[in-house]
Amino acid sequence: MKRLYVFAAFACLLAISGCHSVTSPYLVGKQPATINPEIWNGKWGADCTGDEAVQIEVVDKDKGIFRATVLNPKDPPEVVECYLRTAGNLTFVNAKVQKEGEYHPWLIKNEGGKMIILFSPDYDKFKSLVEKGILPGEAAGGDISLGLLKSEHLDLITSEKEGVLFDWKDPVVLIRLDGGGKKP
Repeated sequence: MKRLYVFAAFACLLAISGCHSVTSPYLVGKQPATINPEIWNGKWGADCTGDEAVQIEVVDKDKGIFRATVLNPKDPPEVVECYLRTAGNLTFVNAKVQKEGEYHPWLIKNEGGKMIILFSPDYDKFKSLVEKGILPGEAAGGDISLGLLKSEHLDLITSEKEGVLFDWKDPVVLIRLDGGGKKP
């Protein structure tokens, strides 16, 4: 259940999982993704108990904006604004948390309104590319702040020329808890 909270509260990623963070003051992706509220709106969880869940509400379907509210019985609800943007065949979720204008970009995939899969950035690979000057940004302490990613940077990320830059082995998987989603 820790992983669910990591999704909903990207700002707490370092504190909860002990991992380093990759952030950007800019939205990552080339253009906004169009969101179908029918397959996004609803209650999502990492297991079927619903003890910890995320309530997603589409705010602007054409601009790819949704609000994720963390529902945890031990803590007050926490709201995170999320911006979906695409580049190539990938969709990035940019969660706006903590500092004004700071986003945590992850890859996201919604499987027909039944399952959402999130992939965190591979910190070591992003750090290496930033330190080599291949990607704009800076690495300080255990954090990376990406600069403005131009089209060629996004093409590099989506092409996998520098390897897979996201953690495909350990995704966060959320399942729909409220029975919604796209009907067959």
